[in-house]
Amino acid sequence: AHAFRVGYPDWTETQSNVAAQQMWRFLHEFEVGDGVLTYDSQRRRYLVGEIVGPPVHRPDADEEKSVYRAVSWGETIG
Repeated sequence: AHAFRVGYPDWTETQSNVAAQQMWRFLHEFEVGDGVLTYDSQRRRYLVGEIVGPPVHRPDADEEKSVYRAVSWGETIG
């Protein structure tokens, strides 16, 4: 949580802790084969997918999006 407090000094301690917990789960608890769901606010629809790869760090990407997991997107709802 310390890294989030340093990187986002305007966040509350609770916000930093929640972000750190989410990152931990993303890196250590999610597994290949797990289902995922996200919302596309521009198209106003949900996307359903499946994780198909391990966490990957892309040093050339925007810092906030430098770690990702490959997802196979399938069904859309909405």
